[in-house]
Amino acid sequence: MTLTAGAWILALLVLGSGAAAAQTRPEFEVASIKPHIGGQISLLDANAGAGRPRVQPGGRFEGDRITVEQLLWFAYDGLREYQFLGLPDWGRTDRFVITATAPSNSSIDQVRLMVRSLLQDRFKMSAHMESRDMQLHALVFAHPDAALGPGVFRLDSCSGEAVRELMRKFPEKFMSTSTAGGGHGGCSSAGFSDLAVQLTAWLQVPFADATGLKGIYFYQFNAVMPRATSSGLGRPTGEPSDLPSLSTALEKELNLKIESRRSSVSVLVLDSIAQPTSN
Repeated sequence: MTLTAGAWILALLVLGSGAAAAQTRPEFEVASIKPHIGGQISLLDANAGAGRPRVQPGGRFEGDRITVEQLLWFAYDGLREYQFLGLPDWGRTDRFVITATAPSNSSIDQVRLMVRSLLQDRFKMSAHMESRDMQLHALVFAHPDAALGPGVFRLDSCSGEAVRELMRKFPEKFMSTSTAGGGHGGCSSAGFSDLAVQLTAWLQVPFADATGLKGIYFYQFNAVMPRATSSGLGRPTGEPSDLPSLSTALEKELNLKIESRRSSVSVLVLDSIAQPTSN
């Protein structure tokens, strides 16, 4: 069967539009990825921005000593650790120093898509979304007034200077936390989302922030961390008896409690991923 001249032109237009669509996938103009050889990030470094993706004015993307998991948090906004399935251990432990340049008028959503392209191109990532039924530990307010507990502080930013100013303003609170042992805390840019991430990492069971709280907060509490068991979260043996349990500390210091919920959860399934290609 032969094609008319008009049919050939239409076919070429379709093929051309497909190629153009492939070329218009948002990508950084230039990107540098270097492995970081070193130990864990200190709390001071973390408060100064290490381990967090940042978009600077002018379209510059920075990841200072960042993991692939943290790149995924940024690229797939709203997903957390337990929603990344198939991520190898090095994706949670190996750190990289990443700098990339986007067009100066790029929106934050466009930069997120560029990070996805970076993961696909430089880390050879292939992934797809699906729904899975999961048991979650939801952080909710312990009391209906939804008031902030004495261990929660509202901040304008999570910068190191903002946290140090908070410590200077309330030295007695931070001294009591550091000297009592079992101190935990951090700064979260969205309610208690970072606390949920920390609890997920510490206890190896999925936590989610279900408070609906918005804004930037610093939180701290003293507690003995439980161990995850098949029947729930149990208090470990051999820990200092003068420390409160996690549930007691969350309620007393943060006005939070833990609810067990079963829910359908959107997850990102990584079909493949590899160590990044060199610059």
